[in-house]
Amino acid sequence: YIVTTYIPGVPWSALQPRLESEQQESAREQIAAALASLHDITFPTFGDLPPGDTPTPYLDALLARANARIKGTANARLFADVLSERRELFASVTQPCLCHDDLHHHNILFRPEGTVWRLAGILDFDSAWAGHHESDLARLDLWRGMTSPRFRRIYRAAHAVDLGYEERRPVHQLLW
Repeated sequence: YIVTTYIPGVPWSALQPRLESEQQESAREQIAAALASLHDITFPTFGDLPPGDTPTPYLDALLARANARIKGTANARLFADVLSERRELFASVTQPCLCHDDLHHHNILFRPEGTVWRLAGILDFDSAWAGHHESDLARLDLWRGMTSPRFRRIYRAAHAVDLGYEERRPVHQLLW
């Protein structure tokens, strides 16, 4: 059996090409605000949901996640090596928050509201975890058309993006 909930809306993948530039920016601002709200949900430790009681450092949780998700031992070893070589870049990562970890054009829905489009929902939370907010940002930066300077301004008004994100981003992206 499968039980589903229907949310009326249009996926960002289908909507984005149809919108004028200003409408796209408005949509990205809504995505940024929603993502910032998700990242407001914090946990006592990093890891799978629900997180346990034992404190887990971010790198340990990220490596465990990679080992569970990456197919093939050679690729998993590559990720572990890259993470180990760059571990100092992650020293400032201390606050776990709710990370969707599968944000892309098909998991974000918009609905028409008069002449404007409003965010209807974010779908597919089965990959969510207690991670670092940069994990979701790196995912969005990977996909064309998901972020923009206005997206970053809205997001950064709610959540500081630590120095070093540009160096950590490719490590996060290597997971996918």
